[in-house]
Amino acid sequence: PVVIQDSNQIWDKILEAQEGTYPDSFLEKLPKSNLKLNLSMQQNEMFILGMPSDETALAIERKDYTTISEKLYRIQKLGSSDYTLRHHLETQIVDDTNAKESKRFMRINSIGALFLLQPCKVKIDRLGNISI
Repeated sequence: PVVIQDSNQIWDKILEAQEGTYPDSFLEKLPKSNLKLNLSMQQNEMFILGMPSDETALAIERKDYTTISEKLYRIQKLGSSDYTLRHHLETQIVDDTNAKESKRFMRINSIGALFLLQPCKVKIDRLGNISI
């Protein structure tokens, strides 16, 4: 796969293959063993931010869309360590201090700061049902 979820699975397959099957230039680009993908992000994906995972699961199970709506953001822009998320109800791209204080958008400058917000990727189907 293009995105490696568990590096141990890839290394197990490589070790099972005949020696010399893969060139060293390819093997050097692979992630080290014992790494697992925690989170992937793409533009326009939806995330619940600032809610513990057990509360998020409970809100989704109960279909508590009012609680979820307060914390639901869309990925607007991604950079190497710069993430801009916009509230899902926000229709205008206004990045002033008033919009930031009212949490209509968030600009996060590090992966550590992002994980402090406890991001939970969700999917929303055409009928508006939310799932993890």
